[in-house]
Amino acid sequence: MLLSNILVLGIDPGINKCGLVLMMGDNLIHQEVIKPIKNDFRKEQIADRITEVIDQFNPKALAIETSYFSANIKVAMELANLRGFIQGTFYNKTKSNKIINITPAEAKAVLGLGGRVKRKESKEQVRRVLTLFNKKFADLPEDVLDAIAITMAGRNKI
Repeated sequence: MLLSNILVLGIDPGINKCGLVLMMGDNLIHQEVIKPIKNDFRKEQIADRITEVIDQFNPKALAIETSYFSANIKVAMELANLRGFIQGTFYNKTKSNKIINITPAEAKAVLGLGGRVKRKESKEQVRRVLTLFNKKFADLPEDVLDAIAITMAGRNKI
């Protein structure tokens, strides 16, 4: 059952680019890619923008992608730190404990995709499936498409 009455904030976290969407049911309410300036305050820049979006739209749940395996431990730690920062920002602003962690496999599965494919092939599959779902998704940035898939998977767990 799709929860059409709950506004869900979906995030594909990244240190250099962060995909963000707001969806209510099948409707894409807002989408953007946060691109922080490369300095020591990227987490804060991302959190500040997410705070602005929360203040503007008042989402009731957060769906966020969990870290995928990374051979680079420094990158993995930065991403885990960013995820915690985002989750804390969401909770502090909304006081909602509806924070849903979505694995990359769950995000693909909600689109009927699965198996072990290379990252580039996976991105192309996500774009194809989402474009079939809604033609307006065809020209959206890759990070936004990932955030849509994360949100779709997350709203099914609320």
